[in-house]
Amino acid sequence: MSLPTKSPSTSRTPSSPTDRAVRFLQQRFAAYNRRRLTWTDAVALCEAFDVAVTVGRSRQDAVARRRAGRPEILVSDRVHLETWGAFCLPHELAHHLLHPGPREFYLGSPGWHSHCEAQANLIGLLALWPHVGGHPYPRILQIDGADPALVALHIAVTSGGGGDYAARWTSRRLTLQRYK
Repeated sequence: MSLPTKSPSTSRTPSSPTDRAVRFLQQRFAAYNRRRLTWTDAVALCEAFDVAVTVGRSRQDAVARRRAGRPEILVSDRVHLETWGAFCLPHELAHHLLHPGPREFYLGSPGWHSHCEAQANLIGLLALWPHVGGHPYPRILQIDGADPALVALHIAVTSGGGGDYAARWTSRRLTLQRYK
């Protein structure tokens, strides 16, 4: 299953793939971007899209793949599931919805990695740090894994804005336990 390619015809505002993804996730799983998701919620979110979740041995923290024709997300058994795991599942689900097809398809496109990762990172972030206001969404500026036990997300968020005033961006940090 992939993301709808256009906004509903009743919509008068343009919509980015990220906007459509957020709405699509909320349609299937109402709690998404409305409250902080737990690991159990994140698994249920994936199941709502018929994506299996497996916890097992993996060198990567999480990876989206296909197994017997069905999409699956493999999460390393080293990962702390309630924190980093709850980010990784929606992140990998976003790759499944927003970036279908083999990875090689994107390799020939300049800037594909940063663009695809930025979209997936936002989907993961909204699972842990809901932002119900829509645009402008927070942005993950950097993911810092210098401490092997923790992951620090450096995030830019807006405050104010609207009308005649420009949004003001401020920096926040969200630190998650990475491994058990």
